[in-house]
Amino acid sequence: MPVDPLQFPDTGRLKLDQAIDVLLEHARTVRDTQERLRSLLRASHVVASHVDLSRVLRHVVDAAKDLVNARYAALGVLGPDGTVDEFVYSGLDDQRAARIGHPPHGQGILGLLITEPRPIRLTDLSTHPASAGFPPGHPPMRSFLGVPLLVRGQAFGNLYLADKQDEDEFSADDEQLLLSLAGFAAVAIDNAHLYEEAQRRAAWQRSSAEITAALLAGTETEDVLRLIAAKAHEVARADLAAVVLPVDGTGVLTVQAAAGEDDVAGLVGRRLDTENSLCELAMTGSQPLLSEDLSKDERGPLSDETWAGKAGPGMVAPLMAPDRPPTGVLVVANAPGRRGFHERDLEMLAAFASQAALAQQLAQHRTHSEELQLLEERDRIARDLHDHVIQEVFATGLSLSNLASAVDSGQRDRVLAVVHKLDQVVSEIRGTIFNLHAPMGAGGDAEHSLRRALSEIARTTTDSLGFTPVLRLDGPLDTLVPARLAVDLSAVVREALSNIARHAHATTATVQVSATPTTLTARVEDDGHGLGDTTRRSGLANLRARAEKHGGDLSIDSAPGQGTILNWTVPLPHGDPTAPGSSN
Repeated sequence: MPVDPLQFPDTGRLKLDQAIDVLLEHARTVRDTQERLRSLLRASHVVASHVDLSRVLRHVVDAAKDLVNARYAALGVLGPDGTVDEFVYSGLDDQRAARIGHPPHGQGILGLLITEPRPIRLTDLSTHPASAGFPPGHPPMRSFLGVPLLVRGQAFGNLYLADKQDEDEFSADDEQLLLSLAGFAAVAIDNAHLYEEAQRRAAWQRSSAEITAALLAGTETEDVLRLIAAKAHEVARADLAAVVLPVDGTGVLTVQAAAGEDDVAGLVGRRLDTENSLCELAMTGSQPLLSEDLSKDERGPLSDETWAGKAGPGMVAPLMAPDRPPTGVLVVANAPGRRGFHERDLEMLAAFASQAALAQQLAQHRTHSEELQLLEERDRIARDLHDHVIQEVFATGLSLSNLASAVDSGQRDRVLAVVHKLDQVVSEIRGTIFNLHAPMGAGGDAEHSLRRALSEIARTTTDSLGFTPVLRLDGPLDTLVPARLAVDLSAVVREALSNIARHAHATTATVQVSATPTTLTARVEDDGHGLGDTTRRSGLANLRARAEKHGGDLSIDSAPGQGTILNWTVPLPHGDPTAPGSSN
């Protein structure tokens, strides 16, 4: 029987078969390694292909799960306090995730990765001493691989993989691949952070520009404060934003405007005690403050009922223009248990608050400039009336007075009546001049002006009198008459006209109020029946009491059928601090 020349001895053939098997195994290992490297490159490409942070985190989790063939994967993002602030998962459907409830806070094995940021690879999770078990509804998990995710050397979060498919545990190669992916992910997350920060800075700048435009357009202050709160709530992605301003002359702060996810209308108008509060600390220190929990902050918690259930993690920034003291604070907060804020958030909020305060200051300067221009125009008109119009009318009156002596008696009375009317015109023009010179502050505005108050009294008594009383005002009433004396004077004029309407049966009435540097006089004259009964006389007791309260006097000149003249005279104080014009 012929012998096959290619037949090897049994021992030699066995060694050759073993060598071929080894080569094939190495080939398969090389092929698997190349495939996993290609998977790593694909995963890195997918992770780096987006700049939106939420999409980047989702791609990181999905890529990690596919890369090491895990059934479950998650990424826990750490908050400012070092606990899990955001949890992105893969491998669980929404229904099961809802049954589990809230995401983990970073306890057990997850907490160990936070406190000791280095890779952890376990065959069985339940056997580790740090294991805290699973909540109800959580799927069973056995093998585990976790690696820290560092961004610029700072802990950003951790990658968690569980249940290696088709094998009992994750390998060292899996660990190395996941560490490599974590490195790529860190760069992508850093880029996404920079992009998101740039976008948010742009949003803050747009909001600042919108507020500045609203202020310069003359928008009401309350509407601007509401806009500040709304923009802070929107751009900071917060649950609540409120503008808090101090109440003049008191030790309290008031919520002037608020915006939030829930109904925050009840916050507006609420008063807060400034003592030992973060708001007071931010104002006195002129520095923005970051808090992990506004309601429990040791520096001064916002713990009253105003913030109950609303103030968890938050920020407080002073509304402060450059080189100016704070005019209030801007409070931004999330509900208790929600995510916290970072230093970069505080920096952007502080810049926004400063820009808002600067815009308010510019608007105030613009308002003051417009008021100054108005005062200058009023002063010009007053000078023209005094230097030209009054002089012309006065000269005309003199000419008519001289003409009266050269005409017969019938014409003389008519001419003198015209002269008297010209005198009234001069008096009214002088009153207009004093109104134009009246300060635009507390003494001269529509609410506090004595001249306007007396004019309003004359107008409102027209119906009861049956005619319009003549009102003559002489002297700087809004400047010389103190506020408390102005109240009594208004009451005297109103009471005097009311008495005429009820008792005098008059057809004309004249009110003349004059002020000199030393004396205030009110003269009320009518052509009625006179003081013929005691009822009307007894009604004058209040007028006399008001005069005597200020060291003055009341005199009455009346005869039956010849009308009544009432003179109410009081001395004026010098430099009274409550005088409407004293601050000007």
